[in-house]
Parts: sequence; C-alpha cells; structure tokens
Amino acid sequence: AGYDGVVATICYAASTDGINWVKYGMVLNVGTGTESSLVSTPSVIKDGSVFKMWYGGYDGSSFRIHYATSPDGINWTRQGMVMGLGSTGTSDDANVVVPSVIKYPDGSFKMWYAGYDGSYYRIHLATSLDGITWIKKGIVLNLGTVGSLDYGGTNDPSVIFSNNQYYMWYRGTPVAGQARILFANSTDGENWTKQG
Repeated sequence: AGYDGVVATICYAASTDGINWVKYGMVLNVGTGTESSLVSTPSVIKDGSVFKMWYGGYDGSSFRIHYATSPDGINWTRQGMVMGLGSTGTSDDANVVVPSVIKYPDGSFKMWYAGYDGSYYRIHLATSLDGITWIKKGIVLNLGTVGSLDYGGTNDPSVIFSNNQYYMWYRGTPVAGQARILFANSTDGENWTKQG
C-alpha cells in the first residue's frame, strides 16, 4: 500500500533477491462504493496462471475485504467485496481488514484477518471453498492479558504454512499509539500459541 498524503492505493514492486526492490507504481486505485476512499493491505497468491488478491477497501467509515484477479500481477480486475462487516454486537462489526490468505492442495482457502468491534482489533479466521464465498469462524488470536504486548489489540496477521505448522507474525498493541511485531504458531491454524 502506498499513501501520497491524500489517498492510499495498492502498488507493485519486484525483486530478484527479496532485498533490492524496484518500484513500478500503482496497480489498484480506489474504486466505488465500499472501496471509494482507499484500498490497502493486500494479500496476493499465484494460483495456477492467475494472481489473486484480497485487500481492504474503505468507504470513509468502515473497511471491508475485497477481491481482484490478474494475469500478471500488474493489471487487476476487481471482483467485488467478498467479506462484509459482522452483525451488530459481533467482534468484527466495525471493520474487517488486513487479510492473509493460504490456498490448500484440495482447492480450499483459509483467511486470517483483523476484525474490529469499535474498541479492539482481534485476529479472526474464515474459510472458503473458492476464495470468494467465506465462512467466518470467529476470533482465533484474542487480546493478551493485562500488561502484555497485545493487551490493547491483535492486528495485521501474516501467516505461512510450513512443515505441518502454521506461523503467524502479527502486530500487538500494548497501549494506544504503541505496537510490536509478535509471533505465534499453531498446528491447525485455529488454536494458536503466542511466543511473544
């Protein structure tokens, strides 16, 4: 996500070694409706010959998760919103944003995302058979205990699956205005052990 002081858009960069990057500029601008104010927090995978992106779209009041596809990672076609807000009183009724998506060999998907209830962000899980229709499973990484580094929120998940283990790096907020990168692991993607 790139921000020019007015609006956030999704940009593209490439590298041959993961260290030295060449920026190519914006590839997804703001849209209409639920993504009319900004687009941000992309999660991209390559599925066969298609690049697939889940990202946060903001309409001026709330974030929701949207989906786009591309043949080359540069030219994107919007496919619309794929995850809306939870019903009133749920833990993601104010924002759903920052997706991290994994596709499995059987064609199914899991998404970890940040849900906001107006007071706290917490990391949630959703599952899908096609990457478009998602079933919310609820909170999987909750607030920490009083005084911990994620007592004020768990947010911004980044998840990989390797050697039959899930690894998550996430933003923990101890108090407003502060943040740390924290780590958790899991054998099933739902039950996580925080490692600090």
